[in-house]
Amino acid sequence: MEEQGLLPALRVAGQQALVEQTLAEHTELRGLIVSDAPDAPARFGDALQAHIRFEERTLFETAQQVLEPAVLNELGMLHEAAARPACPTTARKGGAPGAPR
Repeated sequence: MEEQGLLPALRVAGQQALVEQTLAEHTELRGLIVSDAPDAPARFGDALQAHIRFEERTLFETAQQVLEPAVLNELGMLHEAAARPACPTTARKGGAPGAPR
């Protein structure tokens, strides 16, 4: 989702360095996922933790500062639509366990 929505919006807003860093970190994480190196899982964990901190402290904060509210709202709606389950099984079975019917 970030690569399809947020990063292009940040690129348009002139945040090329943040976009490039994010893409480089995504590439590193993908490489570690398929790596056969014995230390790949540990390196993946460390890289993912650092990447999440970068996104929370820098990427998302910058997005909130430089992107127009309408753009942020649109990105939020796209994210919500993508996060919906493809097969709403809980809706067919009367909702989530413990939910009122």
